[in-house]
Amino acid sequence: MRKHFLAIIVLFCITFVMHAQSEKDTLISEPVDSVYISEESFTKEKEISWETLSHDFGKIEVYNKVNYAFKFENVSKAPIIITDVKVTCGCTSPKWTQAPVMPGEFGEVSIDFNSWKDGVFSKTISVYTSAGNYPEKLYISAVVIDPLKDENQEFEEVEFEEDKENEKLEKKEN
Repeated sequence: MRKHFLAIIVLFCITFVMHAQSEKDTLISEPVDSVYISEESFTKEKEISWETLSHDFGKIEVYNKVNYAFKFENVSKAPIIITDVKVTCGCTSPKWTQAPVMPGEFGEVSIDFNSWKDGVFSKTISVYTSAGNYPEKLYISAVVIDPLKDENQEFEEVEFEEDKENEKLEKKEN
């Protein structure tokens, strides 16, 4: 009886694995909600000319949000689509031209930076396009300062009414 039960379990497992393999082959490999880009779109004839590949924000105060738009021109003879923009941390957020950029037209990749802590920083932005230049690298940098951590800064001493009353009590006790 045990042998029959074990044989049934083994057959069930083999059938399950074979069925899972056959379903895996029928899955759609392309995302349904993505923009379709034909293989012809990825040619070496496409080129992007960036106004600049880097931007230095200079000195900015901590917790300030700054923005810079990297502009580019399609200097090829075919439309170019920005397919994705990846940033290196959560303190930067990208926005980019969604429509195809026709030959001779301009597009942009806009970067917001939120300075959450002080220090020197530099970030890399990777821009993926149908031009086939994978990825185009853009760079931002800045020195984030925290005015509250400035050792040379002088602060006025603040006295509260409660402190004055405590001083009076101490003088009476002495």
